[in-house]
Amino acid sequence: MLRAFCPPQAVKRNPCLEYIKFIILPWFGKFEVVQRNGCQKIFTNMEKIIADYKHGTLRAGDVKLALVKAINKLLQAVHEHFKNNTSAKDLLEATRYMTDL
Repeated sequence: MLRAFCPPQAVKRNPCLEYIKFIILPWFGKFEVVQRNGCQKIFTNMEKIIADYKHGTLRAGDVKLALVKAINKLLQAVHEHFKNNTSAKDLLEATRYMTDL
């Protein structure tokens, strides 16, 4: 994700912004960004994210780091399920060795 295509100040056809718009904001209701200078910004709507990104006050690197954190948080429940559920662990192990599907 850190090498994801996220052109600075470009808001059209920007995959990272699309992830935020269609996955992160609907799921969490907010998008939290810790900027390089240490300031934390919490966005609750896409319009503000787009405005800040377009004007350069929200950097591509900060967006990608925040997006990684949000996606990991979203997937944490799945990780915990496969870590703690014996049947899920066995299923995961069985599928690891499948090469021809």
